[in-house]
Amino acid sequence: DLYSSWGGNKLHKIIYVNNRILSILQRIPGLDTVDFIVVGSGAAGAVVASRLSEMSRWTVALIEAGGPEPVASQAPSMYFSYNESPIDWSVPLKPMTTACLGKTCYCVYQIL
Repeated sequence: DLYSSWGGNKLHKIIYVNNRILSILQRIPGLDTVDFIVVGSGAAGAVVASRLSEMSRWTVALIEAGGPEPVASQAPSMYFSYNESPIDWSVPLKPMTTACLGKTCYCVYQIL
């Protein structure tokens, strides 16, 4: 279980994350309430926040961790050069038989 590998139970981690998000939001001047909090401004998070913000009556907070990306990270072929670097979160994943052809390491697809 991913949560037990973090050293705590699921409820404890949810409370911890919620408190961290609230402490970040409290630092934003003029933001008293927010309707939606989107954590992570990657491809999916940015789209979700953008679509939610189309409703003018809704307030959306988009939170991203870390600093600016290195320029070389824009090239997909450079991805592996950032393994185990500060921009790699190294989140442990559980191998699945229904993904990555059932392999336990990296998903490496070959173009035929």
